[in-house]
This record gives sequence, structure tokens and C-alpha cells, in this order.
Amino acid sequence: MDTPALTAAEEVALRQIASQSISIDPKMARRLVQLALMERFRDGFRLTPLGAQRYKQLPKAPLQLSALRPSTAF
Repeated sequence: MDTPALTAAEEVALRQIASQSISIDPKMARRLVQLALMERFRDGFRLTPLGAQRYKQLPKAPLQLSALRPSTAF
């Protein structure tokens, strides 16, 4: 089943659920449930198998160059 392209806000919400965040915009929660990307679970939400697959397809955040430079200040 193909789901429509996600907006930036929907991608953020999907990432939040994948990282087990307990705070998510209710509007985004309803939308991701409607898209079958997440479901209610206990006191919160969890990704559905489709949601987990979609999360894995999201682009990864690029490494910041400053994080790769060794620190010389000891």
C-alpha cells in the first residue's frame, strides 16, 4: 500500500513516535493514524509495521562537520 508523501510536520511527528516521544501534536497524531502509520498503544502511540517501514525510508540527518572535528581544548 502506497501512502501519500508526508509533509515536513508529518515527518517530524513520525520521527517523534519512532523515538518514543510522549508529546506529539494531536493534529499530526490523527493524520498519522489516518494514514495507518501509527496506532494507539497503551497510554500513547506506536508505529504500525507500515509506519516503521516508512520511518526507515526517511532521509537520515546529515552529520554536522563540527561534530567530526577533534577538540584541541583540554
